[in-house]
Amino acid sequence: MALKEGWQDSHNHRRQAVAERQQQLRATVDSWQQERHIQAQTLQEERRAFVSQLKRQNQEFLAETNDTRHRKAEALAGELHEFVRSLSRETAEFLTLSADDRTARALQLAQDLQAFREQLQATVEQLRREWDEQNRERAQDREQRRDRVQGDLQELNLIRETVARQLQDQLQTARAEREADIRELFQDLGQFRAELRDYRQSLAQSVWGNGGTKPVSPATTSPKTRDVAPPASVPKATKTAPPPTPPKQPAPAAIPVKTLERPAPPAAHSPNPEGLIYDYIRQREGVRLTDIEDELKLNRIQTVDALRSLLKQGRISQRDRTYYAGS
Repeated sequence: MALKEGWQDSHNHRRQAVAERQQQLRATVDSWQQERHIQAQTLQEERRAFVSQLKRQNQEFLAETNDTRHRKAEALAGELHEFVRSLSRETAEFLTLSADDRTARALQLAQDLQAFREQLQATVEQLRREWDEQNRERAQDREQRRDRVQGDLQELNLIRETVARQLQDQLQTARAEREADIRELFQDLGQFRAELRDYRQSLAQSVWGNGGTKPVSPATTSPKTRDVAPPASVPKATKTAPPPTPPKQPAPAAIPVKTLERPAPPAAHSPNPEGLIYDYIRQREGVRLTDIEDELKLNRIQTVDALRSLLKQGRISQRDRTYYAGS
């Protein structure tokens, strides 16, 4: 849940940042539009003034050039008429002289066009063949890429299955270790309770003897009511031991009282992972999950459980899959 909440917070933060950037972009666009509108109005006014001034200048220029052009046109018309007569005479002479040459050039041009057409067809055929060859190469390249992608996907599937199997094996191993630890703890508890019962029996025999009378506690009614069988469910480890049963075998008058020590609890398989992980994160400015596993030699289940507990306690924080020590 902490990882999900962290991801949700980072997701909301990113959405808020995107909304702020969109709002800033809209404000910028609106300001640009206002500036562009003002510039457009200014340019339109300047263009109107320029057009009106240009119209006046054109009218004045046209009025001046109309008279000049009229005078020049009369002189040019006379020169043009004389030029046309001389050009017609020279053209007639040129056509007469170039008739044979034009026929020869037409034949040469037809031959050149035929050769160019043949060369163009050959070039087109070559380009078509090259294009077909490139298409075949591209098709082969697509097939090769498709094969590589399929291979990569199969490899990723194998890796995912391998990781899943490893995780399942780790879960089974951790479950078996926990069950073995629980069984060992209950065996130690049963042994401790048996030793405590024997100690109380020996203490009663040494104090009261075989035929002495024992004081009856006001809370108890009879010895039979105190011999209660343990419940069928898993008992909890408490300091209260079941009351002793009355001795049935004769014992010596005085038995030395031995000090009974409670057996020491089984040694833990590994030190507290939460403390190790917290000290490691506090010594560094942000670490990732894989760094913790590699440095502290912990499995994924222990690391995730310890990180989840530290996050619930508020001793560490998470940002972008990186863990930081709390302030």
